[in-house]
Amino acid sequence: CKMPRENWDWVRSDRTMVSYFELQCDSSYAILASSLFFVPGTVVGLAVSGYLSDKYGRKKTLLSSIILSLILAIGQTFSSSYPLFLTLRTLSGVTSVAYMSIHITYRDEFFPSTKRPVCYFLGVSNAI
Repeated sequence: CKMPRENWDWVRSDRTMVSYFELQCDSSYAILASSLFFVPGTVVGLAVSGYLSDKYGRKKTLLSSIILSLILAIGQTFSSSYPLFLTLRTLSGVTSVAYMSIHITYRDEFFPSTKRPVCYFLGVSNAI
């Protein structure tokens, strides 16, 4: 960190978040920010996903959250600035937790309510 930036030479040829966005010692907080921005997205996703799945159906909400997660992951990969990366990371938190919370209920609805305890005990619902 005491060496002038002009003298920096990346030893590894692969690109990381630190090298791509040129995060340096005084911006070490920025590396943690990607995780910190993901968490509020998950909170919003939990609040919104239940409402959307009840209003539009679990299957539609599940499929749209998977597609949006894929689009946002590709967007994060090719983001050109760090603020854009953090925005996409937050939105990714919304969609990923929506998938994780909806798919459990959607999967369980395949079994009759009287058979669900047996399926849980045998682990059948996790195998599907």
